[in-house]
Amino acid sequence: MIYLISSLIAFFGCLLLTFKPFELAKPSKRGLHVKDIPSSAGIALFSGFSVALIFETQNISSLLIILAAILIIGFLDDKGKISRSIRFIIQILISTISIYMIGGLSFHPILFFIAIIFMTYFINAYNFMDGIDLMLTAQSLFYLIVLLALLNANSPWLPSIQIMISVLSVFILFNYHPAKLFLGNAGSYFLGTYISILMIGLHLLSEVSILTSLILVTASVADTAYVIIRRFFDKFIVLYDKNKVLKIALITSIKHVFGVAHRAHNYQKLALKYKNHTKALIPIMMYNILWCLPLAIISTINTGYGVLCLFLSYTPYIVWCYKNKTGIEEN
Repeated sequence: MIYLISSLIAFFGCLLLTFKPFELAKPSKRGLHVKDIPSSAGIALFSGFSVALIFETQNISSLLIILAAILIIGFLDDKGKISRSIRFIIQILISTISIYMIGGLSFHPILFFIAIIFMTYFINAYNFMDGIDLMLTAQSLFYLIVLLALLNANSPWLPSIQIMISVLSVFILFNYHPAKLFLGNAGSYFLGTYISILMIGLHLLSEVSILTSLILVTASVADTAYVIIRRFFDKFIVLYDKNKVLKIALITSIKHVFGVAHRAHNYQKLALKYKNHTKALIPIMMYNILWCLPLAIISTINTGYGVLCLFLSYTPYIVWCYKNKTGIEEN
């Protein structure tokens, strides 16, 4: 019953946003669409998710409050009404509260700090990966469906995972190529926050290791990390070689990485190469299913191989990024 409720709310919310959008995603240097597309589907997905979760748990959980807060930040970002620095500070604050909320005080202080940095990074990585039709939806469904197979029936996270799968499954109808509706920053922040909380929460409960989760989200984490590092060092080397001033080179390179729109992600390179979003998505999902999934299962069966499986998951993807000249803007 709750899955039907979540699906119907998400469906009619998406349908409404398709015809009466709160925001339009316009063609840009980062996007790969050529016309205005209705955005902020995250509002519809959150509505279906939250109503069903309240119906299931009979209370408004702290998780929903956190997700509502990040959704608002994403919506303001879609509207261009929040600066990058304020947005980043709020993301750090939300990450800190989230990790505390799910029992992160059991971490060593250094690990608690690392968890905050990771969650903030992951929220933005998820946003960066929302550049072609169905990419983020498919990535999220892959991770969540695999979790269903790994978790036991008594896991406290199971209801929210099943509800999230139901609303994302509905969104496929609107987000497959050519997309009629985009997640927008509101949607990508919402999903990135939920999944990062889930990853850390499951690790704290000793249900699914963080290493296993990181293997399952290889494409999102590795693609974004490679782009950030490549674009930073390419810019830094040029600037430092030119003026020999370390401070200027560092600051300008950081601004270039986070402030200049681009289409240099691996999935974007594939979409430009094939001139088709679906053809770009298929090899990435095949990589997930045929390579990352077996490694994740091995890391679950024998936790002693977790680090090795993580290395084996990320290395080929990084090589793939290198071969595709990921991080390099080409005319």
